[in-house]
Amino acid sequence: AAPAPKPIVLQAPAPARVQVEENYGPAEPYTYGYQSTDEQGNTLSRSETSDGSGAVRGSYSYTDANGLNRIVEYVADAGGYRATVKANEPGTANANPADVQVNNEN
Repeated sequence: AAPAPKPIVLQAPAPARVQVEENYGPAEPYTYGYQSTDEQGNTLSRSETSDGSGAVRGSYSYTDANGLNRIVEYVADAGGYRATVKANEPGTANANPADVQVNNEN
């Protein structure tokens, strides 16, 4: 009779130890933005500023070649994240879901 095969033993490597550095230092003021238009005539834009206190204010938007658009303006600070959506898209209605203001501009 043939000898019994030896069992295969798999061992997982020891977990890696990771040290996380959580000292990010003070917030720095910044401003940035962009706007681009693609080959179909759709336009995307974004802008944002921070005053260095950790508060952020900005907006982003999309406008298609037919003039349908959506603009989101937001503030993120000690009071949380708050946004207002302005759009002329069909099917949107003035509403305030999840503490977001939606204004249909048709």
